[in-house]
Amino acid sequence: MLKQLISTHEEIKKYVPPGINEFYFRAPYGSWLQNASQTLNENPEIKKYIGPICWDVGRNIEYNDGQIANAADWECWSKGANLTPAQCARGYFNKTHEIQGGVLLMHDIHTKTAEMLGLLIPALLAHGYEFIDLPQLSSLTNYRNALGLVPKLVDKPVYSLHNGRCGFTRKPKSQPL
Repeated sequence: MLKQLISTHEEIKKYVPPGINEFYFRAPYGSWLQNASQTLNENPEIKKYIGPICWDVGRNIEYNDGQIANAADWECWSKGANLTPAQCARGYFNKTHEIQGGVLLMHDIHTKTAEMLGLLIPALLAHGYEFIDLPQLSSLTNYRNALGLVPKLVDKPVYSLHNGRCGFTRKPKSQPL
């Protein structure tokens, strides 16, 4: 885990403007364990990450009265669903509109996701939505601890509705690890 995060960090930091010293990450599948936090906090570079960041839209495909109500790009392109980029964009739009914004999960390994974004972004902009960076998401400040370390106490992650962050059954402690 640490090797993968360090190698990814080395690639990402090439594109980060000088002076930025907070980084964000999404744990695979939104799953996070205490021993992962302990391992990450032992590395002086990796402990600057704030996370795990979770998502509000893009968890799965849902239908409501035969209409697509939510979508997830990884599932849109699966053989079982085989949706078009327009159908998938409609699911993302509908869920985003239902909850009035949020963090949208997508994967850059799918070319159809790029096609879908070509439809989704103009639709969201046309309806008054704005795009912001994670540091502008005020709900994240609730989960930073005093040293900016990744959370130590993470029980079972649950998906948030509106705040784009994993919810926990216990909040991370604000003390050194």
